[in-house]
Amino acid sequence: MSPWWTSIELGEEQAALWRAGSVDLWIRRDAHEWRIAVDRSAAREDEEVQVLHPADRWPEEGAGIEVVRFGSDRTSPALRVVPVLAPRPVVCRPEQPFRLLPQTEVTAFVGCPLWLRVIAEGGALEFEVDLHRPSGTWFGPDTQSGELCFANRTRLHLRRERLKHSPLRATTRLLLHNRTDQVLTLSQFKLPAPSLDLLVDSDGSFWSQAIEVGFERGGSAEIEVLPSRDPRRVQVLSPARLPRGHGRLISALSHVLG
Repeated sequence: MSPWWTSIELGEEQAALWRAGSVDLWIRRDAHEWRIAVDRSAAREDEEVQVLHPADRWPEEGAGIEVVRFGSDRTSPALRVVPVLAPRPVVCRPEQPFRLLPQTEVTAFVGCPLWLRVIAEGGALEFEVDLHRPSGTWFGPDTQSGELCFANRTRLHLRRERLKHSPLRATTRLLLHNRTDQVLTLSQFKLPAPSLDLLVDSDGSFWSQAIEVGFERGGSAEIEVLPSRDPRRVQVLSPARLPRGHGRLISALSHVLG
């Protein structure tokens, strides 16, 4: 079976349906129009993504159904729905306090929510749907310096074999270095999601590029985006939204030393 993010073709007056967690994404092609409907009311506990192509019906448009229409002089049949990382940085807050001993390093894993990007008409039509409805949060010392991010409550895993991969989330590998002489309590940290490639491995699991974080004396942190350690097993599924310019990203991560 082909992966659910591969390209399909829709005939005129045909629709397809992507079922992803609690979200139903419907896409219909007509001669001069693409119509997209999003239903977030599905009561499904599993997180598998299913594609019905063609779909046998179109949802009844009403309360709770978001509908967007795109017009064109004529439409072409090629259509693709792909997962992408968040359009804003993601502020991760571990469920339990996590402390790093002085002059030590740890490899940790965190999950980040994914979006679905609809691509048609050779990229002229692009539309995105979030799968988790994340809340917004401000990251920075004050309203003058900082940026609007998404909030993400997450578990910080230290053993890769215990990870539970989901088609609705990507996993980020973090290399954490405490280069100070104090115990560092990691209360929250910012993942630069728009500057990371989304990868898929040979098992079909989603990963972002790995990040190395070095916590320095004085409370600053230096972030470096790392290439894949095994390019034979992974491929870039969705390139980063924003160019990084250089391999290193400097960011003031919020943490407490004590």
